[in-house]
Amino acid sequence: MSDGTIAGTFTQHGGGFPLVLARGAGVPRIPPDTTSEVTDGRYHNDWTGIEFTVPKKFTYIETETRSNPGGLQADLAVSDTKDTRVAVWMNKRRLRAENIPASLTSQIPAKIQRRGGTAAGYTIPETSVEKLEIGGQQAIRATAYYPGPGMKMVELLVWISTEHSIAHFYAIMPADEVDILQPEFEHMVMSAQVP
Repeated sequence: MSDGTIAGTFTQHGGGFPLVLARGAGVPRIPPDTTSEVTDGRYHNDWTGIEFTVPKKFTYIETETRSNPGGLQADLAVSDTKDTRVAVWMNKRRLRAENIPASLTSQIPAKIQRRGGTAAGYTIPETSVEKLEIGGQQAIRATAYYPGPGMKMVELLVWISTEHSIAHFYAIMPADEVDILQPEFEHMVMSAQVP
């Protein structure tokens, strides 16, 4: 082994050929083109099988891969609000049942890091973190706070995990809109079915 490569000869059935294995940066998992639709107010994604109710204040825009590579993201608009974003990131995966709690707990520090951490003023108070069950699956809920342009911002966060898939619901909004939007967000999250 030299320079991160392993060189040798692959031999099978009496024949052989040179083989060089090199460490790569990895290839991001890109989901296939899938169908996502809202029928009678219920969102469904064919690839993941994840479903949830779209509240009346929310409008489904699209399911895309550009915002969060390695998974699909359903983007929603919220009527009569500004500086607000609601989305559901989802992906398929394989995870042993006994590893689900640790996986969920690890989402909190990972989210803080992705948002720039305490240096950027992004905090998730430990008192806001709650483990729960949604649709018969293990989940974790938290609330983040951070400074926005001229206002205080809040991000409502929920992860639902199974052995086969994960869904991450999040809603970013000015702090003064939480009382209006949190019930709608909670309704959407609690209606979720994550296979």
